Amino acid sequence: MIVSLICPLKNEAAGLERNIQDLKSFVQKFPIHLEVLLVIDPSQDETVLKARGAAAQSEEKFVVQALVNSKNLGRARSVQRGLNEATGELMIVSSFGWTIPLAEIFNALQELVTNPQTLVVLGNRNTSRKKRTAQMTPWGWGLEKMLVEKLRYKKLDLQDPTSSFLGIRKGAYELVSKTWKPRGWFYTPTLLLALQKKSVQAIEIPILSNDSKLSRLPVAKEWMRSFWL
Repeated sequence: MIVSLICPLKNEAAGLERNIQDLKSFVQKFPIHLEVLLVIDPSQDETVLKARGAAAQSEEKFVVQALVNSKNLGRARSVQRGLNEATGELMIVSSFGWTIPLAEIFNALQELVTNPQTLVVLGNRNTSRKKRTAQMTPWGWGLEKMLVEKLRYKKLDLQDPTSSFLGIRKGAYELVSKTWKPRGWFYTPTLLLALQKKSVQAIEIPILSNDSKLSRLPVAKEWMRSFWL
């Protein structure tokens, strides 16, 4: 089985080699072929160089691709590029740096592996079993809360529709790949709305998340974009 892991990157050279090695060591526990797609916006550090170095050391069951954007696409459109170019039957989207620990990512993957009826898995960071360790700014929290309420108005009644973790079967994604129009930072809300129009519902599962320090979320831009969801 081929599993594709899509991670949008920008200016993440500092921990890139360590994160790739941690992932490689962890995935050896599973009988899968992992395809890692690092989708990189133009960076001011050595992110591209180190990603290409990781790609050059790919192995049969652990393939790394460095997809370098010619211009800044932002997180959502970078995720779209990764999903479009992924070859795996099962596709996972997660932020790089493992703010969601690898054990959590692969536990969530089991829902897709063991249950053929599940088409989309969304990580729920806001449950009693899995505590979300947050370091976002108050503005970032306010924006997320506003988006959640707006999505409920659109009958997308999920506890954590802005979660950065998503697992999806390739066949389900192909239903919306030509019509999905991602915007800005949050990629999951627009994708989930597109899937809902095709009667594809996401299953939420508890997941632990250690939000990155003082989130790099561009709040002002995202606040404006949210009006067109």
